[in-house]
Amino acid sequence: MTSTADSSANDLSQKLANLSIRHFDYIEDIYREIMTEDLNEYKNRINSNTIQTCLSGLKKIRKYLNQDVSVDRIQNILDLQILDVLKRFLEEYDNNDLKYETSWIITNLAFGAKKQTEYLLAQGIGDALIKCFYSTNNFDVLLQTAWALGNIVVDSIYYREVLAQFYLIDSIANLLMDSSKRNASEYNIHSLTERNEEENEKVRTLTWTLANICRNGYDTCLYSRQFINAYHALSFALHSEEESIWSEACWGLSRILGNMHECPEFFEGLHISQNHYVRLIDLLRNEHMGNILPVLQTISNLSSGPNIHTERLISVGLLDCLSWCMLPNTPSSERRNAFLTVANICAGSEDCVDALLNKPAILESILDHMVIPAHVYDSTLLKWIYSSSPSIYISVKTEWIIFNETLWILNNMSASASDKSLWVLLNTYPTIIHSLINILQYPKLYHSSQLKVIDLLLQMLRRTNKIYTINPFARLMSQYDLLEVITPNSSEVHDKLNALFTLSKASTEHDCEVAGIANALESFSIGQSMRRVVQYPKDGSVHVEDAISHLTL
Repeated sequence: MTSTADSSANDLSQKLANLSIRHFDYIEDIYREIMTEDLNEYKNRINSNTIQTCLSGLKKIRKYLNQDVSVDRIQNILDLQILDVLKRFLEEYDNNDLKYETSWIITNLAFGAKKQTEYLLAQGIGDALIKCFYSTNNFDVLLQTAWALGNIVVDSIYYREVLAQFYLIDSIANLLMDSSKRNASEYNIHSLTERNEEENEKVRTLTWTLANICRNGYDTCLYSRQFINAYHALSFALHSEEESIWSEACWGLSRILGNMHECPEFFEGLHISQNHYVRLIDLLRNEHMGNILPVLQTISNLSSGPNIHTERLISVGLLDCLSWCMLPNTPSSERRNAFLTVANICAGSEDCVDALLNKPAILESILDHMVIPAHVYDSTLLKWIYSSSPSIYISVKTEWIIFNETLWILNNMSASASDKSLWVLLNTYPTIIHSLINILQYPKLYHSSQLKVIDLLLQMLRRTNKIYTINPFARLMSQYDLLEVITPNSSEVHDKLNALFTLSKASTEHDCEVAGIANALESFSIGQSMRRVVQYPKDGSVHVEDAISHLTL
């Protein structure tokens, strides 16, 4: 199942230029602009036989980029044809200042357009950065080299896997963990403070770098152990008090969970502390609505995994937080993720479903979204009327996505809930039946949505027939002439609609054919629950992918 990208998720596709880590010759940086016509002079300097002269030329080139990191200036540097020299500084020189300045320049060169980054890789800069990373123990060089690689992988799927093959995910995760621990409060290791802005900047940069390097586009499951290490490192950064750090940590965690949703080895090896769940819910509960999308996306993808994660999230207050994220006036991206999370919860254990059914605010939000977006149902005309009045909804397209999430919630609930819980739900909210049949009367309903609604009604009838001699919910359905008010858009829909009509009619009379009809419905394969994740494809867009059916590791 696919959807358009959330605008906030574009943050995950951005590169990051280095304008601030270290300020050499600060006064000169302010008062002297580096001019394009001077670049050949600095090119000559970096070809010198003396280290200090080379360093002087590198600093000038670095400052030239820092003054305006633009595509034009990046191209001016590439036109100097100095990449072979820069590679030698990275690979052959045992001088950390040279390596640092060179890595900084490459970081900002890789900030450019995709074709410019591809040119860097074609000239062997990526390989040189990896050699540089493993040739030094200097933290600043390691940080700056990792940063450069973080920019490069935005444009190169190939190099994402190369970094995994060379254990760079592991190594950068270890750097982040070490840096986070150094910056942690001496009183509470789970609370990163602002006592050292320079150290905070390093944590921020490494968090962004690791989140960027954890992109997909290749068989990520082959490297599940490294992603476990990355998850733990980002979990530690999640406890930062700075939004710029914890939000980047959430994007990285969400991406890892999206990568690993079909990898049992990852979940078998992942051991998450209770503090992790508590921190996610605290952020969801206390942060401003405009800041919580990465938190919600992490929770959505975590709820797509084994039941234990959903159960622990519920135990620390997830459901109360989700209820206000599902209100119609909540921004659509956040609301969509809240509905996806509820759908995943409903694909879990009966205890998880029962916990959700005890939250009337959530159930009422689900009912509120059982409508055709931008339409109002006219019960007299038995049709949907387009509404031209101002709407609180920002995007009708996104509202269709949320509408489909609502169907997934009911689908998973009808498959996973106990017979008793399903009975209580339908008795408490009999409008569910009416709303589903009303939805089927929309003539432009997507084929997949038509099938899912009919499947839902069949599943509800099939399960409640076990409880009732004469099924009252079938009586509700029989109030409608289903074959007259609904127009099937395929032979498959027609066959299922006929089955629904026949079963509903028979169930009101306890017809002896009910059992036979119910058995025949098995061929339709209705009622399978499904967990799904928000996935980040190689092109940077965002869509929802099917994850697992009843994963119970």
